[in-house]
Amino acid sequence: MSKQLLGILILIVVGVAIGAWYFSSRPTQKMHTVGVIEWLEVMAPTYKGFKDRMATLDYEEGKNISYTYRQANGDFETLDAASKELIASNVDLIFATALEAAISAKKETEAAGRTDIPIVFANTNNPDELGLIASFKSSDNNLTGIATDFANVTAKKLEFLRQINPNIKKVGVFDAKITDPAGQFMLAELKKQAALQGMEVIAFPLVSPPTEASTAEMAKVIAQMKPGSIDAYFHLPGPLLNIPPNIPFNLEVQNTLKVPGVYLVPQMVEAGGVISYQHDFARVGAQAASYANKIFKGAKPASIPIQYQDKNDLVINLKVAKSLGITIPDSLVRIADRVIQ
Repeated sequence: MSKQLLGILILIVVGVAIGAWYFSSRPTQKMHTVGVIEWLEVMAPTYKGFKDRMATLDYEEGKNISYTYRQANGDFETLDAASKELIASNVDLIFATALEAAISAKKETEAAGRTDIPIVFANTNNPDELGLIASFKSSDNNLTGIATDFANVTAKKLEFLRQINPNIKKVGVFDAKITDPAGQFMLAELKKQAALQGMEVIAFPLVSPPTEASTAEMAKVIAQMKPGSIDAYFHLPGPLLNIPPNIPFNLEVQNTLKVPGVYLVPQMVEAGGVISYQHDFARVGAQAASYANKIFKGAKPASIPIQYQDKNDLVINLKVAKSLGITIPDSLVRIADRVIQ
């Protein structure tokens, strides 16, 4: 064997050895496991916003992060079962996309003695008053996340309705017997804010659970509504009003009585509602992702202060308003984040 060939072989062997050492000494990327609990389908953009933001933070699905997604469809038993399943699978973090999911995840991690699993929540109103956290400064437990300022949102919605029609006196709502903490809180806040603004809340009771029976009941209640019974419709959160079969009835009230309706999400305005004023679910999901990133980098949930959503969006459907004979003042159009012509 020539010296030249021997030298080449030595270089190859040394190169292979160095390469093997380099790759074996590199730290293995941890696979972060995230369990996602969704309360209602309408909140799906929250999860998408979370995943999209995590991707920009260098969490690549299948490479260093994996997601297990569970949808409760407004059913409390399904919700708790999802929490238990994710805890049993030993996920690294639970992302609860709504108040109800956060309550379930907290309850089940405590019951299982697994408060070592961090919970990041979103779309959660009054987490301190409801006992989810000790304070906005520190949860003092395994939760943190993005809160929703329902009190301010409710007051602003009534102000917008008053701008549309200064003579509004009666605001109609569906009062579902089976609801959730978010629905209960907003209805109570609506009654308080309406009284301050010289309005009355007219409640149409619904007693059925969120099943096919509730769909038939909503149709019957709407058929019995009389023109002039309300001056505006206020769309509340809650499983019964927001499962897919029942969502269209929220629009039917507005269209049947030809009154302005104020809705929870922009999708309702796109589908035919007059206005919505609410935070953007995808944007809140992205906010929550920054919390998950901090936790994966070593922060404890109790050390990360809870924040409110960045902003709320006013969306107006001028086309629908015009078809109902409703005039939207220019002053309101000018401050809208989005206008559908």
